[in-house]
Amino acid sequence: MNLETIEIAYLWAVLGGVLYFAIGWAWYSPLLFVNRWLAAQGRTMESTQGEQPDPVMLGLNLVASIIMVLVIAAVYEWAGGDGLVDGIVASLVVSVGVVAMESVKGVAYYNNSWTLYLINTGYAVVGLGAAGALYGALA
Repeated sequence: MNLETIEIAYLWAVLGGVLYFAIGWAWYSPLLFVNRWLAAQGRTMESTQGEQPDPVMLGLNLVASIIMVLVIAAVYEWAGGDGLVDGIVASLVVSVGVVAMESVKGVAYYNNSWTLYLINTGYAVVGLGAAGALYGALA
């Protein structure tokens, strides 16, 4: 198989992107890690009172989430993926091999804490893993 013959199941890739975005909502909420995430940035819930999410940034985040899952779908299809486990493996190739390694620069160059790195990278690995599983199971 070559890059010209890859056939992506776009519906499942887009739904995987929406799933990844939704997992982010839960990940950075009081349900899971918002307090630790804010503390890693030197902030508190009280310091964010009155802040509203920027709809443009949320839209951009959703588009970025869909694009990331389209990349996972391309890796899955290019590798001849077959099923849920292969979808997870394709997502790990992207999330650990690219996203997590690129994010280390935040610790190395921008003085981000390892806690912030683990929360943000954990979201990428878990969220993209779920999106890859969805794609592999349904595509």
